[in-house]
Parts: sequence; C-alpha cells; structure tokens
Amino acid sequence: MSQEVATSVSQQETITQLVSYSAQVAEQYYRLIIIPYQSTSQINFQQIAEATNSGYINVNLELSRHLLELTQRQRALKTEELLKKIVSDNDNEVIFLEHLEILFDVSLKLNPLGVFRN
Repeated sequence: MSQEVATSVSQQETITQLVSYSAQVAEQYYRLIIIPYQSTSQINFQQIAEATNSGYINVNLELSRHLLELTQRQRALKTEELLKKIVSDNDNEVIFLEHLEILFDVSLKLNPLGVFRN
C-alpha cells in the first residue's frame, strides 16, 4: 500500500471516529474532545472540517490577530473573552480547534481547559 493511500485510509478512519465521537459528545454536559498531538501529527483537521461540514479555527492565528492591538496587561484581561467571541462567531455545531499552544502562554494567565467550560 502506498504512503498516499495509507494516509487517505487513515484520514477516513479518523473522520469516521470523530463523527462517532461528536454524536456521543452531543449528549454530554461538557462537549469537548481532546486529541493528543502525537495522535494528530498526520491529521489535517481543516480538511476533516470541510469534509464533515464543520467549523475550523486555528486558535494561535486567530487569537494572535486580536491580541496584537492590545497591551500586555489588556491581553491577560481580554484573552478569554476574545477566544469566546472567535468561537461563537463560527456558527457550526461542531468546531475543530487546532494549534492551541497560545492558551498555555503564562503571560495570558489562562486556565487552558477552563476556557472551554462555558
């Protein structure tokens, strides 16, 4: 089996699993699926989002754009609010969030998982 075919099969299996998980999670109070980076290094979430008619947000990119205009102090105060706005502006029921590293920046004073509770 060629590398391309293997990747395509792997991608299709991932889409199937994620659709299954999203159906299960829809019935839960907290609806967040976390996929460890090592499991995702070969997965293109933007393509999966397009294939499943879901939303996709590159959190580092989108949040950085909004934070550029703010002072360091304002960033710590506004980051959670900005992230919620970025997510709420996407009107898809399922949204893939990728590149979350910025949420772990200590200067932003965030609880990275806590920002997704609400």
